[in-house]
Amino acid sequence: MILINKAYAKVFRVDVKEKYTSLTIGTSDKQQDGSYKNSNWNARLVGKAKDIAVNEGDRIEIKSAKIENIYDKENKKNWLNIVIFDFEVSGGNGSSIPDWDDIPSKPF
Repeated sequence: MILINKAYAKVFRVDVKEKYTSLTIGTSDKQQDGSYKNSNWNARLVGKAKDIAVNEGDRIEIKSAKIENIYDKENKKNWLNIVIFDFEVSGGNGSSIPDWDDIPSKPF
Protein backbone atom coordinates (compact mmCIF):
# COMPACT_ATOMS: atom_id res chain seq x y z
CA MET A 1 0.00 0.00 0.00
CA ILE A 2 1.22 3.48 -0.87
CA LEU A 3 -0.27 6.51 0.86
CA ILE A 4 -0.96 9.79 -0.96
CA ASN A 5 -1.26 13.06 0.95
CA LYS A 6 -1.43 15.57 -1.92
CA ALA A 7 -2.04 15.04 -5.63
CA TYR A 8 -4.01 16.67 -8.45
CA ALA A 9 -6.32 14.97 -10.95
CA LYS A 10 -9.11 15.56 -13.46
CA VAL A 11 -12.35 13.57 -13.18
CA PHE A 12 -13.50 11.82 -16.37
CA ARG A 13 -16.24 9.47 -15.12
CA VAL A 14 -18.44 9.41 -12.00
CA ASP A 15 -20.55 6.40 -10.96
CA VAL A 16 -22.36 6.79 -7.61
CA LYS A 17 -22.95 3.51 -5.76
CA GLU A 18 -24.67 2.88 -2.43
CA LYS A 19 -21.49 2.64 -0.30
CA TYR A 20 -18.90 4.41 -2.49
CA THR A 21 -18.47 6.50 -5.62
CA SER A 22 -16.39 5.09 -8.47
CA LEU A 23 -14.30 7.51 -10.57
CA THR A 24 -12.00 7.44 -13.53
CA ILE A 25 -9.39 10.15 -13.02
CA GLY A 26 -6.42 11.38 -15.00
CA THR A 27 -3.10 12.81 -13.89
CA SER A 28 -0.29 14.49 -15.85
CA ASP A 29 3.42 14.85 -15.21
CA LYS A 30 5.31 17.52 -17.11
CA GLN A 31 8.55 16.16 -18.55
CA GLN A 32 11.83 18.06 -18.91
CA ASP A 33 11.22 18.59 -22.63
CA GLY A 34 7.88 20.32 -21.92
CA SER A 35 5.68 17.40 -22.99
CA TYR A 36 3.24 15.69 -20.62
CA LYS A 37 3.04 12.06 -19.52
CA ASN A 38 -0.62 11.21 -18.80
CA SER A 39 -2.02 8.42 -16.64
CA ASN A 40 -5.58 7.22 -16.07
CA TRP A 41 -6.66 5.65 -12.78
CA ASN A 42 -9.64 3.84 -11.31
CA ALA A 43 -10.53 5.48 -8.01
CA ARG A 44 -13.09 5.10 -5.25
CA LEU A 45 -14.42 7.78 -2.95
CA VAL A 46 -15.09 6.34 0.50
CA GLY A 47 -15.91 7.70 3.95
CA LYS A 48 -16.38 11.47 4.05
CA ALA A 49 -15.06 11.76 0.46
CA LYS A 50 -18.18 9.97 -0.79
CA ASP A 51 -20.31 12.82 0.55
CA ILE A 52 -18.47 15.50 -1.48
CA ALA A 53 -20.24 16.27 -4.78
CA VAL A 54 -18.00 15.72 -7.82
CA ASN A 55 -18.82 15.92 -11.52
CA GLU A 56 -17.20 14.88 -14.77
CA GLY A 57 -14.70 17.54 -15.81
CA ASP A 58 -13.93 18.69 -12.26
CA ARG A 59 -10.33 19.08 -11.18
CA ILE A 60 -9.61 17.80 -7.70
CA GLU A 61 -6.87 17.98 -5.12
CA ILE A 62 -6.52 14.60 -3.42
CA LYS A 63 -5.69 15.25 0.22
CA SER A 64 -5.69 11.69 1.56
CA ALA A 65 -5.69 8.40 -0.35
CA LYS A 66 -3.99 5.04 -0.76
CA ILE A 67 -3.03 2.94 -3.75
CA GLU A 68 -3.99 -0.73 -3.63
CA ASN A 69 -2.86 -3.53 -5.92
CA ILE A 70 -5.23 -6.43 -5.29
CA TYR A 71 -4.61 -9.87 -6.79
CA ASP A 72 -7.63 -11.96 -7.80
CA LYS A 73 -6.42 -15.59 -7.51
CA GLU A 74 -9.47 -17.00 -9.26
CA ASN A 75 -9.04 -14.86 -12.41
CA LYS A 76 -5.25 -14.44 -12.05
CA LYS A 77 -5.45 -10.66 -12.46
CA ASN A 78 -4.22 -7.63 -10.56
CA TRP A 79 -6.49 -4.66 -9.91
CA LEU A 80 -4.84 -1.32 -9.21
CA ASN A 81 -7.12 1.15 -7.42
CA ILE A 82 -6.82 4.48 -5.68
CA VAL A 83 -9.00 4.72 -2.58
CA ILE A 84 -9.65 8.41 -1.81
CA PHE A 85 -10.54 9.38 1.77
CA ASP A 86 -10.48 13.17 1.42
CA PHE A 87 -10.30 15.62 -1.50
CA GLU A 88 -11.31 19.10 -2.56
CA VAL A 89 -13.01 20.07 -5.82
CA SER A 90 -11.33 22.98 -7.55
CA GLY A 91 -13.79 23.27 -10.45
CA GLY A 92 -13.64 22.61 -14.16
CA ASN A 93 -11.38 25.53 -15.03
CA GLY A 94 -8.41 24.30 -12.98
CA SER A 95 -8.01 27.68 -11.32
CA SER A 96 -6.63 26.27 -8.08
CA ILE A 97 -4.36 23.68 -9.69
CA PRO A 98 -0.82 24.97 -9.20
CA ASP A 99 1.59 25.67 -12.02
CA TRP A 100 4.22 22.96 -12.52
CA ASP A 101 6.99 25.28 -11.28
CA ASP A 102 5.12 25.81 -7.99
CA ILE A 103 5.07 22.08 -7.10
CA PRO A 104 7.96 21.43 -4.70
CA SER A 105 8.93 17.85 -5.67
CA LYS A 106 9.47 16.75 -9.26
CA PRO A 107 10.79 13.44 -10.59
CA PHE A 108 13.97 15.14 -11.90
